[in-house]
Amino acid sequence: MPKRARPWWWTVDSGKLVLIIRCGAKVIELAKGKTMIEIASNAELIPTLELTKKAVELDTEIPAASVKLKEGFQR
Repeated sequence: MPKRARPWWWTVDSGKLVLIIRCGAKVIELAKGKTMIEIASNAELIPTLELTKKAVELDTEIPAASVKLKEGFQR
């Protein structure tokens, strides 16, 4: 069955890109209270993703977001 994929980045009025990291429908908090990364140009998108992978402990953030997502389905 086809799934709709949401974009992880978009261009704002200033011409910069805004990037978010998702786990399912939940947005991963990269730092306390911060969920977005602003990028100057398209050319910086891949290096920023690679840097984010190294800098943010996604090994702990993704399972935590997964638990929150599962809790939403319980009654």
